[in-house]
Amino acid sequence: QGTAAGEDVQGPAQDDVAPVPSTWLPVDLGSILDGTYVPELPTIARRSDGLGLFYPGRTHSIYGPSESGKSLVAQAVAVEVLQDGGTVLYLDFESDGASIVQRLRSLGATDSAIRARLSYVRPDSGLVGMHWAAYQDVLSQTFTLAIIDGVTEAMALVRSDSHGTPEADASTFDRRLPRLIATRTGAAVIAIDHVVKDTLSQGRHAIGSVHKLNALTGAAFRAQATTLPGKGRKGAVDLQVTKDRPGSLRPTCGPMGQHQSQLAATFHFDTTGEDGQTTVRVEAPSATGEDRGPFRPTVKM
Repeated sequence: QGTAAGEDVQGPAQDDVAPVPSTWLPVDLGSILDGTYVPELPTIARRSDGLGLFYPGRTHSIYGPSESGKSLVAQAVAVEVLQDGGTVLYLDFESDGASIVQRLRSLGATDSAIRARLSYVRPDSGLVGMHWAAYQDVLSQTFTLAIIDGVTEAMALVRSDSHGTPEADASTFDRRLPRLIATRTGAAVIAIDHVVKDTLSQGRHAIGSVHKLNALTGAAFRAQATTLPGKGRKGAVDLQVTKDRPGSLRPTCGPMGQHQSQLAATFHFDTTGEDGQTTVRVEAPSATGEDRGPFRPTVKM
């Protein structure tokens, strides 16, 4: 089996793998100049108003404190994609296959959908040698959605230098995992991350380097459980958008708040039914009683 330019059997050369075709070629600006360019829209994880939250082929982050519901939200999105006939790549750095399958089942995924359209990977080794080759096989596939569950643990496996700066580690992680997955497979990539424990120090991005936020090509969301979801009860998780690089999501969200955040959606989880299943409802800000008012841009585009 041949290798692509920029890589070898031991792992990525020059600390990266060049996308194909190369991004160093001139970009055709014709559609933008002649007015036929159509802005990208988020189409994955549909809200009650029909608009999605995540952009295909772009990288995203859901971050928040422990028990904020961030993994539950991502898994609910995965179930929607599976049940719609899409394919999901789940890179799990924190849990195990049995727990993930149990959660997906409880959220409504059928065994046939999981078996046919979910690729579950549980890495515990760095991206070298045969592990790099296995990763290339995964990247040769096409996915609708990719979830990276456990960014801190993932960074420890993919970074090239354990003594690197936080910015360098975040850059290496971004190039080798979320950005490469989005580029190669076409998936909307969701990285699940944490915030610092000190609430006074929590800002606009996840724990560690601000590069995590700056490098995103899609949107970043802070998760906060307003009512903790759990077995036998109802719960709700707010997603506050803190970055929207394509710019199609923010105009449909709530008023601007602290750290440039806007309410993007509220995920409602209900496990009070007799069958023990969890029903999910994703409400747009207007459906939750939020008065958005007219959109007021904060920067010139």
